[in-house]
Amino acid sequence: MQSKKDIEREVEKTLNSLEGMRPATPGPFFFTRLQSHLHKAELNIWERISVFIARPTIAMAVVLAVVLMNTVVFFKHDETAPSIAEQQTEQQYEDFSLADNAFYDYENLEP
Repeated sequence: MQSKKDIEREVEKTLNSLEGMRPATPGPFFFTRLQSHLHKAELNIWERISVFIARPTIAMAVVLAVVLMNTVVFFKHDETAPSIAEQQTEQQYEDFSLADNAFYDYENLEP
């Protein structure tokens, strides 16, 4: 066990170490930064939207949704393309179908 004199010496040494202490002071320009932060205007709607979209969870969710939609469209795509013979037949029908019906629409305006 330590003697009473050793304990008193430790207490005195501790109290003496506090003699040169000064109160804490803020850094330079602290007050101006605090005032600018307090008087800062609210974010407008576009800034709020950009902050919301920039969140990693939202960005990853959007990317995942786009990939999922592309995958669904890829696998649901109907592969039944017309053959070359069908395309040629359709081409022939389209060549001869004239949709000019104005020639046959006579209107007799005289009695």
